[in-house]
Amino acid sequence: MAAEAPPTLTWRNHPFVERPRASALVCLAVLVSCWLGWHLLGAAGVGLVLVFILLSLGPYIFPTTYTLGPEGAAERRVWQTRTFRWDDFEGYDVYRDAVQLVLDPHPLRNRVQKGLLLPLSGADRDQLLAVVEHYLPTEGTPT
Repeated sequence: MAAEAPPTLTWRNHPFVERPRASALVCLAVLVSCWLGWHLLGAAGVGLVLVFILLSLGPYIFPTTYTLGPEGAAERRVWQTRTFRWDDFEGYDVYRDAVQLVLDPHPLRNRVQKGLLLPLSGADRDQLLAVVEHYLPTEGTPT
């Protein structure tokens, strides 16, 4: 009898909610930046500050949803969705707080992108590792 495929695993990571002290500092920095933008350039300065903050801190401020299933792995953010097939990965690395799915390093785009980092925050570590091990049976980055 063939081994049954693990179910699709979906979880959400939202650092802004999970780290209230750091988020308070981020909010203070945003307010100070908006105030400075207002005094330097007026309303346009506030707009520029908000655009730069959303572009740079978007993954921290907004939640990210991760999905692992038979078709591959996906990372969905407010303005971006990245999807990968399991064949795109060469292996994985396990860290204290995350699992890195390592892309095949041969294409230039994959060398720049490096892979998909799956934070363990919001996920069951054992279940996540079981799903990853099912589809990528070798741990570690290829040499």
